[in-house]
Amino acid sequence: MRIEVATHANLGRMLRNGELDLLVVGESYREKGLVSRTIVEDVIVPVAAPSHAICKVQKPTMRHLSQHPWILQPDNVLHRQWGCAVVSRIASLPVNSKGRQSADLDGE
Repeated sequence: MRIEVATHANLGRMLRNGELDLLVVGESYREKGLVSRTIVEDVIVPVAAPSHAICKVQKPTMRHLSQHPWILQPDNVLHRQWGCAVVSRIASLPVNSKGRQSADLDGE
């Protein structure tokens, strides 16, 4: 297995040129002459103490979750980047990727 990290434009070019056999991307991909299939849906699972306000909401949405602070991995961690992209896409909310690191929370 070979993994390439590049923009969609570059990956699409590499696929059309035969440099790659297959792309696996994290969002819908439509390009003339290529076929894409969704095989996995994004899942976001909030976890909170039973006393947290979000637990009072029967079916919380991303908009509900956006009203509360989150603790996330550092900016350079792939799961953090994926999470920010998912939140932005699903909720159509701007994501401030410059969040506080866990060390910033020690004094609170």
